[in-house]
Amino acid sequence: HKLSLGGMRDETDLRGHGFTYEGSKPGAIVQGLIKMDAMNGLFILDEADKTEAFAIATLLEILDPEQNHLFHDKYTQTTVDIDLSDCHFILTANTLDTVPEPVVDRCQVVHLGRYSVEEKVEIARRHILPRLRRVHDIAEDVIDFEPDHVDEHLRFLIHNYTHEAGVRQLELVLRTLLLRLQRRSVFEEDAERVVITRQLIKRSLEEPGRPASINSEDRVGEVMALGVNSERGVGGVIPVQATRVPSTRGGDGSAVSMVHATGNLEKVMDESRRVATTAILHCAHQLDLDPAEIDAPIHLHFMGGSTRKDGPSAGAAIGLAVASLLTGDAMRRDVAVTGEIDTQGRITGVG
Repeated sequence: HKLSLGGMRDETDLRGHGFTYEGSKPGAIVQGLIKMDAMNGLFILDEADKTEAFAIATLLEILDPEQNHLFHDKYTQTTVDIDLSDCHFILTANTLDTVPEPVVDRCQVVHLGRYSVEEKVEIARRHILPRLRRVHDIAEDVIDFEPDHVDEHLRFLIHNYTHEAGVRQLELVLRTLLLRLQRRSVFEEDAERVVITRQLIKRSLEEPGRPASINSEDRVGEVMALGVNSERGVGGVIPVQATRVPSTRGGDGSAVSMVHATGNLEKVMDESRRVATTAILHCAHQLDLDPAEIDAPIHLHFMGGSTRKDGPSAGAAIGLAVASLLTGDAMRRDVAVTGEIDTQGRITGVG
């Protein structure tokens, strides 16, 4: 039985309503047991990273093997003990950062890495292409890939037209390609069997775009950071720019106050730039920097101002951007970094 924790707005969704209320009913857990007609069923609790604060206490009771054999639904009140100890619970989340820590402590965490290119090729060949042919009635004798080059063309599509860990964008690209070729074969009177080649792919699909505004050359003071949109649960590349501002030192004379940031930052990320600045000044000797010579303020900008940004893992990128600006060494544009930094310049494990 699958239920989404992200869509729940009230504790009664999980624990049920008291039977004296109008329209009362059992909660999602008891309804799942009724639907499965079993007391040892498998629950999939989706979107655990979007769990509302109200549901944490109830969720802990459900997951804790020491007390979930005495689970009480409000509909049955305390007259019926519901034994959940024989049930299995699988929680899914896009990121652990926003999953409540007590919930994580009661679970065995299994990290699933992104698909490799070869896995995406197999998924596309065995599942996505047959499904698209069945849904849109596209026979292989009408439109098909070049014989003995199917895997090669799928790799070309993956490398050049998708920027994702999963295969949703790949399915969208394949659907667009097949439907455009199908439309062309329908409107051409002398249409023969369409053989998909690399040249035909380039003519049928728009020029692939980059996932972010990556520079055409390496630049001083600009670093690519990795970020996660906590609302959508997807990752992205965020260019971080550090630029000198030709003006006088801040009023209090401290070097930390010299660095100010823009880009719709939340509190934690704003603190990360303070920590990163202190770390760079602490490592000034290793970087051949003289802190006394740093007299111009620095403006940090995180591109994509319409998106709220938060989290400590931008510290590494901020530190590199500031170090690049102060030393004059250009940063590679094809590398993105992530990781929390401390005041002494040490970076934690990469998330």
